[in-house]
Amino acid sequence: MAEHLLANMQFDQPRAALESDLIQALSESDLIEFEWSATVETECELLGTYTRRPPRIRVARRQRTARANFTAAHEFGHHLQQQDEDWAMELADLRRAQTAMTRHVEEAVSNHVAVLLLMPDDVVHAAWTGTLTPAFVRALTRGGLVSRQAATMRASRWARTDDPNAVLIVADPTTGLVLSSESADTSSLARPPKGSIQSDFRTLTAGAEGSRGATEGFVYSTNTSRSDITYDWGWDADGTHLLIVARPTYRFGDAQWDRDDLECVSANCDSIFARQNAVLCRTCLLHKCPDCGTCGCEKRRGTTCMECGFEMSLREAQLGDKHEECPF
Repeated sequence: MAEHLLANMQFDQPRAALESDLIQALSESDLIEFEWSATVETECELLGTYTRRPPRIRVARRQRTARANFTAAHEFGHHLQQQDEDWAMELADLRRAQTAMTRHVEEAVSNHVAVLLLMPDDVVHAAWTGTLTPAFVRALTRGGLVSRQAATMRASRWARTDDPNAVLIVADPTTGLVLSSESADTSSLARPPKGSIQSDFRTLTAGAEGSRGATEGFVYSTNTSRSDITYDWGWDADGTHLLIVARPTYRFGDAQWDRDDLECVSANCDSIFARQNAVLCRTCLLHKCPDCGTCGCEKRRGTTCMECGFEMSLREAQLGDKHEECPF
């Protein structure tokens, strides 16, 4: 639908001008008002609004250039949807039946319009080498004009024919937190859950950018993990987040699934527990043993006995400075 709207748009600025400098083209249009605003009150996750009568796009200034460009392009997508009479009627019918679904459809189409305008086919084709890579994603950010989120969306969709099983992930390098992931619906590799902690991602930066095999693999909420995965990783354009392209290691054969069980790190505890049953320590990023509470943080030394020098229990320390009965 987004491509249809762009191909049939009735607008006084050519598509090439919108693709070259979107905000400049909107500012020079006589058919729509574009304005910067100190604040924008909106239910949309983007800091911008579109009003139909008169057509007006307002974008908040308090955002980075790449984010502002995407916001403006997204709101222009809403304008195109309202200007296409047939599509507007379909949305009206859908709104009467399912209000929540209508909003989801409108937002998705506007996002797609923004992606196509900010990363036109000629730009994407020039950067494409036949395989989805972190370098391809970085090239689509166009030197800071396009946000990382938009670039990952466009890169993943472009690659789905030639690289159908690839999963494109943005992750935090310190915690291994998955910020977003994209893949084809038909990919044989399921995406790691957004917001999940993936231990493998924390160790990628120990080596050079490039390809490496998984250790633990993708950890899922079903207490299973898949380890037959190869990562191709690199930094994003800002050098702050990981861009990871994950693929099944073997093109043919069965997937390698494992139970996602963890062993307590304490030498005094032999517990084995499911990751999903344990609490993640936000300091050391290891899971706390449900039985003894041990994680990877250094344990504080307790009170020692004045007689034998060995550590006392909490109860004994509250009662005095000696063991009730020294072990030696």
